[in-house]
Amino acid sequence: MDVYSSFSNVINFKRSNISIQGIYKRYAILFDKIIFNRYGCPIGNNNLFASLTEYTSTFASDEKDLKKKLNLSKNKKFQDLFIDLWDLFENPESLNNEARNYVSEHQSETISKFSWGRTLIDKEMGIHNHNSEYKAASIVWGDISSDLGFNFLLKNNHKNLHINFAPVVASAVNSAVNSAQQTSNIQNLFATDLIIPNFEELTWEQVLELREDKYIKAFRKKYFSIEKNDKNIDLELNSDLDEALWDLASQIRPNITKSIMEAVLSNLPFPSIANPFGIYYGARDTLRNIENKNNHSWVYFIQSAKKTNVIK
Repeated sequence: MDVYSSFSNVINFKRSNISIQGIYKRYAILFDKIIFNRYGCPIGNNNLFASLTEYTSTFASDEKDLKKKLNLSKNKKFQDLFIDLWDLFENPESLNNEARNYVSEHQSETISKFSWGRTLIDKEMGIHNHNSEYKAASIVWGDISSDLGFNFLLKNNHKNLHINFAPVVASAVNSAVNSAQQTSNIQNLFATDLIIPNFEELTWEQVLELREDKYIKAFRKKYFSIEKNDKNIDLELNSDLDEALWDLASQIRPNITKSIMEAVLSNLPFPSIANPFGIYYGARDTLRNIENKNNHSWVYFIQSAKKTNVIK
């Protein structure tokens, strides 16, 4: 599963007072790829940044110094995290117009009304849109409309896309967009110390290493199975984690008498057929292992993440 991002998307998360470094680290855990829209970004020959990942590293990295930020772009695992949106379409020049078609007139008007008031909040937050109030509102409208339109365009053309709006986008469109498309718990994942303490302090090297964990797909499956619930995502994961751990613990609880009996029965000689007890106990254990893999293997990713968090 993939997720969309762009400069407008980054600014919208900033407007929502959400760290883009934290969002990108969560994206790295939850998604195969981040599809980045380079439109309007100084990327390419004769521009400030030679590559897309050089550009994205400037706001993904936790470093303060630009040269240190750019070091992240040299990491092959970080490079592999991103897909250039323009590489997915034959005519990338036409994408802006196509994306606009996914924003209805009603949605556009709703965003426009929202944008006028939003410019004042942006100014207080230190986000400089433009000196002209009209142009500032137009920029806010453009950022939110772009986020909306490109997410819908990609969803229609890239079936593996998971729509994730910054909260400010959901606030702007409100009832103009189906609530199921607005709701996301991604920014709330690992926001407490219940699952992975101090997640924000994980380095990119640690996060990229976790992407290669053998159980990460199981964790992603678990997360997306409960993402749309109204409950706090960390609380729900923690509750399910407790339940899974107790289930696993009950399976390995020692029972010497039972173990001896099963061992004896499994090894009884039968003259003409295979030992039915051995077959039964073997099949039972195999089935239990399959059930554990399907239901509980996500727990082992949490274990790996917590170990990584300890080793800083």
